[in-house]
Amino acid sequence: MPNCKKRRPYLREITGVYIEQQNVFCMYFLVTVVEYLQILLFFSAKHGLF
Repeated sequence: MPNCKKRRPYLREITGVYIEQQNVFCMYFLVTVVEYLQILLFFSAKHGLF
C-alpha cells in the first residue's frame, strides 16, 4: 500500500511532463506548418501562380 501512495504523485508528474511535452510539440508543429505555408505562398507568388 505505501508503494501505491508513492507511485501516484510520481505517475502524475510523468503525465504532467508528458502533457507539457505534447503541448510543446503541438506548438512547434503548428509553427512549422505556418512557416511551411508562408514559404509555399512566397514561392508560388514568386513564380506567378497567384
